[in-house]
Amino acid sequence: MLGFRNQVLLGSYAGGAPRTGQILCLLLLAASAMSLLVPGVSRAGARATSIHRVLRVGDRGGDVRTLQSWLTAVGIPTAPDGNFGPATAAAVRRFQSDAHLSPASGTAGAHTEQTLDDWVGAHRRVGGAARTTRRRRVHGQTAGVRRVLRVGDRGRDVRTLQSWLTAVGIATAEDGDFGPATASAVREFQTDAHLTPASGTAGTLTERRLHSWVAHATTVPASSPAPTTTPGGKATLVNGQAVAPADAPAAVKQVIAAANSIATKPYMYGGGHGSWSSAGYDCSGSVGFALHGGGLLAQTEDSGQMESYGSPGHGQWITLWANAGHVYANIAGLWFDTAAQSSANGNDRWSTRRVSPLSGYVVRHPAGY
Repeated sequence: MLGFRNQVLLGSYAGGAPRTGQILCLLLLAASAMSLLVPGVSRAGARATSIHRVLRVGDRGGDVRTLQSWLTAVGIPTAPDGNFGPATAAAVRRFQSDAHLSPASGTAGAHTEQTLDDWVGAHRRVGGAARTTRRRRVHGQTAGVRRVLRVGDRGRDVRTLQSWLTAVGIATAEDGDFGPATASAVREFQTDAHLTPASGTAGTLTERRLHSWVAHATTVPASSPAPTTTPGGKATLVNGQAVAPADAPAAVKQVIAAANSIATKPYMYGGGHGSWSSAGYDCSGSVGFALHGGGLLAQTEDSGQMESYGSPGHGQWITLWANAGHVYANIAGLWFDTAAQSSANGNDRWSTRRVSPLSGYVVRHPAGY
C-alpha cells in the first residue's frame, strides 16, 4: 500500500520539478515509513520520564523518589524516601547487573534511567522476582505462608510475606528476616486494611487479607513519605530506623543512611571486610560501612585498627569505642552496635541505650565530627 501511494505521487512528477506541497508530502510519507519499519524510533535517545539528571549517593528530591518507585516496580524493593543513600545505590547496581548495563556503578545516568523506565512500561521484572501470586490455599492456610510471623522469624514464608507487602504498595526488603522494618510494614497494612489491633504480627487473618489484596491488585492509599530529618541536633529512632537530626552535617546524615541500610542485616563474622557489599556484617564491618557511607572511611578496618581511627576522644556527632575484640559507635545520640542485635531488640543494630560496656575501650572520633 505504501509503495502504491509512492508510485502515484512519483508519477505526477514526470516531465517537471515537483511542487513544494508534493515534496512535503513525500517527506511525511518517508517519516511514516520509518515509524512503521522501526517501532519506537520516536523514543530513541529520549531521557527517562520525570528524571532529568544523573543521580548518585547524596542526591535528594522528587526525581530520586521516582527512581526508587521504578526500582520497586521492577522487583527491587526500595524505600521511596527521596534520599539516594547506599541502599538505593545497591538497588541501582542490582538493576544494572540484571539489565546487563556496564559498569554496574550504582550511579543512575541517562542510559540506566531510560532502561529502567522502559522496563516499568513493559512490566518487566528482575530475575528471580515473582510476577504474580497464585490464589490458592494450602491446608487452610494462605498459600506460601504457613505460620504466624513476628519479629525474629526468618525463612521463605517471611520472604513471601515481604513480597506481598511490596506488591500492595508498602516497599519491604525481601530478605527473609522479620525485623522492625517488616513489623512496621505489617502494621501499615493492618491499619489500611482496618485490621485490629495493628500489632505488627502477621497472623492468619492478616496473611489471608494481604494475599487477597495481592490477588486482586489492591494497593494501599498513597501517603506522605516518612520524614528524612528530625528537628534539632539529636537523631530519633522510628520503627528500627534512625531519623537524622536536621542540624547534622551532610556527612553525618549519610553515615546514618548507610547504617540504616544494614541495621537489620544478620551478624556475620568477617562480614564487611574486603568488600563493602556483604550478606551480613560483624561489629567493625558494620561501623566501617556506616562511616564509609559518609565518606569518612576509605578502606575496611577491623576493631583493633579502629583503635587508632580518626582523632582521640569524643566527637560532636560521632564517637567510636574500639578494642581488639569489638567496636561500636554513638551517632548523633543513638547507639549503633551489633551487641544490640537480640530478639528483644528485633535484630536491630540501633538502640536508644548503651548495650556494650563503657570501660576497656579506646575512644575515637572522625576528625571534625
